[in-house]
Amino acid sequence: MAPKGKNIIDWSDEMEFVFINIMLEKLRRAHTTTWKQTTWKEITAKMVNLFLDQQLCLQKVNDKHQRMKTNFTRFSEIVRHTGVGWDADTNTITADQDVWDMFAKKNRAYKAFRSKGCNHYDLQKQLFSSSVATCALRISSTDPPLTLEEERRLNEEFLSRGKGKGKGKQHVDLEKGSNESDDLVHVAEPMIIKSRRRVPKRRLSKSSQM
Repeated sequence: MAPKGKNIIDWSDEMEFVFINIMLEKLRRAHTTTWKQTTWKEITAKMVNLFLDQQLCLQKVNDKHQRMKTNFTRFSEIVRHTGVGWDADTNTITADQDVWDMFAKKNRAYKAFRSKGCNHYDLQKQLFSSSVATCALRISSTDPPLTLEEERRLNEEFLSRGKGKGKGKQHVDLEKGSNESDDLVHVAEPMIIKSRRRVPKRRLSKSSQM
C-alpha cells in the first residue's frame, strides 16, 4: 500500500482485489494487457464508481498498475530462487538469511516481502505472467516502473521475434482451374542416375596396332 498523504491513495486489500479482477476481465476479452487509453479510462471509471470515497483518476490507476507489476516481478524472482519456499495460504516466504541479504543488496524493496508477502499473488500470475516471463519484458529490480509507451514497445519487440520462425518454409500456389487440392500428397524421392561421361578414346600407336 502507498503511504498516506495529500492526494495519495491508500489502496486497501479490497481495492487491489477488485482492481485485479477488472483487469483480468479485460485480459480475457482482449487477450492482451497492452491496452489503449480508452480501455484504461473504462477501468478507471469502474474503480471510481465502486470506490467513490477515494480520489481515483487515470494517472493514479496507471501508477498502481505499474507498482503492482514491479512488485509481482520482484516477488516472483524470490520465489523462483533455489531453496526458497512459499506458503500460498499464509502468503509467507521461507528463506535463509543469506538469501534475504543477497536480494536486499540488489534493492531494499525486497525486504518488504519478508513480512507481508505479495497480496493476491495467484491472481497476479494470471495477469502478469505472460508479460514478465520473457527477458524482453522483464522489469529490472533496480529500474523504475515502465511507462505504458515503454511497455507497449517491448511487447511489440517480443511479438516481432516470432515472425521469423516461419522462414524457410515454401508456399506452393495452385494454378487457377487445376484439379489439385491442398491435401498432403506423397512426393517420390528423386532417382539418382549415374552420369555417363564420354571418355575420348586413346589413339593407339603403330606398334600397339600391330
